[in-house]
Amino acid sequence: MAYNQYAYSQSQQPSSPVHGQPLHPGMYRMSSLGGGEPMGRRPSAMFGRTRSDAMTSLLTSEGPIGQSLTAPEEEAQDEATEEASEEPSVKPQFQAKLVCGIFDERPFFPTVLVLSLLLGALCMMTEQRALIYEMCGSSWLFTNFFLVLYLVTLACLLLCLLSDPGQMSREKYADIQSAGLPLPKRSHKAWLYKRPILRFDHYCRWVTNVIGLNNHREFMVMCTGLATIAVLGVAVDAALLLWCIPQFRFPIFVILHLGYSAIFAKYIMPIFTIHVGFVSRSELAKDYKNDEFWVLIDPETGENTPAKDLDADIYNEAFDNDALTYDSARNPWDKGWQSNCMTFWFTSRWTPDQLGEF
Repeated sequence: MAYNQYAYSQSQQPSSPVHGQPLHPGMYRMSSLGGGEPMGRRPSAMFGRTRSDAMTSLLTSEGPIGQSLTAPEEEAQDEATEEASEEPSVKPQFQAKLVCGIFDERPFFPTVLVLSLLLGALCMMTEQRALIYEMCGSSWLFTNFFLVLYLVTLACLLLCLLSDPGQMSREKYADIQSAGLPLPKRSHKAWLYKRPILRFDHYCRWVTNVIGLNNHREFMVMCTGLATIAVLGVAVDAALLLWCIPQFRFPIFVILHLGYSAIFAKYIMPIFTIHVGFVSRSELAKDYKNDEFWVLIDPETGENTPAKDLDADIYNEAFDNDALTYDSARNPWDKGWQSNCMTFWFTSRWTPDQLGEF
């Protein structure tokens, strides 16, 4: 799948979960974090990041198309009872979003990512490799490590870009529709695809594809590779500059690569840590955005109120104060981080009877 033939309608704006009240055109309410004590505790699984920070990173990763794909679960269940026409559901009016008023943004993002990785790899395999050899007397380990790192990361990127994310088979979808049965748990029917996506996680604008049952592991390997490339790029460039500067040498490509790696790390590390948290909790990005397993704790009584049951004003105040807390008891798939990680990485995903209900 290269990129979707339909466009995102600017009229479709995300709203606060369940309440149906738009918080801000084109994005969720962000936290002010100014004044007052938080009304709840921040879960360690968020790696110390606020929900507003996490939501900002998710919106950056998904873009407007991704925001339009996540419909309330009730709508997805209703779609399961429609006739088996295999037509994409609720096609929004097409209005392509442009970069600089010229380029369609959908192929723009993966193109920039792939080209930047290739140029970064070229720089590491030439300029940095030569300096490593000069500094250490050998570059064998450096060359092979980064060569494998770049190849694996690019391979997973291409798999996420081109693979079917996990559409339900035509036969099974037709059987479900004819029998009027609900969709499998954790699946989602979105207008981007003809059939529901099993274990739907999110839409990623950087690969112009949905991340679901069949490509979620590849997505995590890709994110791990990108984060490693960014962090090690900064470390290697900094070490080389510290070695070169006393010799009054200022390798321009190393300096440029250091700046690129630092900027890249600023954007990829939040996304990486968020998704590591999701995997450790067996929570999908769609669950997180819809507050499926998040609660507000009353500081006086200790009573938990599901975030989805809060009215808009209380929800927005809790969001602003980073007061919503993850409640593992509400997540039937959360069996502890060790079991969750084992399930994520080692559960077979390609068997015909696999519905992604894990």
